[in-house]
Amino acid sequence: MVLLSLWLYVRLVTQRTAYKCASCGNVFQVSTVVNFFTTSSMGKNPDGTYFSAKKLTCPKCGKVTKARVLKRADARAARGSGRLLK
Repeated sequence: MVLLSLWLYVRLVTQRTAYKCASCGNVFQVSTVVNFFTTSSMGKNPDGTYFSAKKLTCPKCGKVTKARVLKRADARAARGSGRLLK
């Protein structure tokens, strides 16, 4: 029951989240499985604020980078592209 609840939560978060490649700036979404099994990390902006990121492979440039997490309205840019990583 607990694992099912956790999986449903991650699925909901995955639908509302997109990632921005640090290398090329491409905005993309990942599957629930990738989102569930990859760890999150924190990064620091030059102005001293922090951001959330995941180490992912960009589907456009193919580089493994710290992809910045974009939420809600920013994630709409990736919707409809059909690009899901496996």
